[in-house]
Amino acid sequence: MKTRHVYYDEKTGRITDILKEKKDVGDNFIECDIDEVVDFLSMKKSFNEYIVAYNKTENKHVLMKKDNVIRFRKQSKVLYKIPYDEDSINDITIIYYVGNTLEISLDLSRLSPLYQTSFKDDIKFEKGTELRLFLKEKNTGTLLKEIIIDAQELLESGQLFYDLEDNIKSDNVELFTYQMFESYTWYKASVRLISPVKEGIKFDIHKADHKVRDKEFFYHLIVDNYYKKIRIHNNITNLNQIRFERDIDFFIVDEHDPNILYESFSLSEDQLKQEVIMIDCKVDLKGKTILYNHKYISLLIKEK
Repeated sequence: MKTRHVYYDEKTGRITDILKEKKDVGDNFIECDIDEVVDFLSMKKSFNEYIVAYNKTENKHVLMKKDNVIRFRKQSKVLYKIPYDEDSINDITIIYYVGNTLEISLDLSRLSPLYQTSFKDDIKFEKGTELRLFLKEKNTGTLLKEIIIDAQELLESGQLFYDLEDNIKSDNVELFTYQMFESYTWYKASVRLISPVKEGIKFDIHKADHKVRDKEFFYHLIVDNYYKKIRIHNNITNLNQIRFERDIDFFIVDEHDPNILYESFSLSEDQLKQEVIMIDCKVDLKGKTILYNHKYISLLIKEK
């Protein structure tokens, strides 16, 4: 069988050339049968409609049509019970927050070879594609709530949030769906999701380079990632002199746009007096800053 060498840009997957002979220099290429590329050579197909991307199933780079991008299975006709797992990485992840808020996120990097290329804006679901999520009472199987999710909206936002009724309890619920993707998971987070924009709270903003150690600050907190949690070191020496009338709210937001909220948590006075505080929160602090509503706290984000 005759073959041709298809050269492509490593970062974008864009096809740059198709040649019979191999180039002397070390450009990226894949070797394809002549039948696979003959329409490109005769101009029936355009380079702009295809890329070279890694195919996990075949374990190699292949020619791929750009609009063939979302990989999901035919929707099952039987309800699939979503497993509870805090550690695994999956196509769809659901987090159940204190305060009865669900966060549903889609890991696009697992679904499309275009995610890391300049063509990622071309990724889309077919119009009308929906994901259906069912919350059922454990033991009885009683349907507590059905959530219908617009797949394209989830794709564009990356994550969606849904408020649940007070009668739904996280310790007595199971999650089901009609399976469209290969892997799902859900877990409970022991933090309350609060929107700083919605609450209209004013904050002191401290970025990762904030190293103030002035006497006006009572609390000096150093925050870093520790495995899949957030660790807070308390450098306070006069703990017994400090009193708070309420819990202190912390909001992890984008370093450049504080309106983009990734996670939030609250610390009580008793927690703030601990030398090391561990927070059940999987947010990577790189590129983030933390907002909080107390003027006597200095905070340093320590990036690993």
